[in-house]
Amino acid sequence: MRRTSTDFAQHYNFVINPARGYAPQDKALVENAVNLAYQRIYYPLREISFSSLEDLNREIKRFLGGGH
Repeated sequence: MRRTSTDFAQHYNFVINPARGYAPQDKALVENAVNLAYQRIYYPLREISFSSLEDLNREIKRFLGGGH
């Protein structure tokens, strides 16, 4: 993995997990996960304005089930 990618991942505190080469067996799984994220997070929030990133993150966390 390139150093810039590693630095980027460390800065934003996430892991880069590349797909397997030459046989995108996970493509449908990833596309379904993106579709679910749109349905469960983006669509319900798309017309709401947030005054801060913290407010947005709090609402996303609630949709993910972590806002109890």
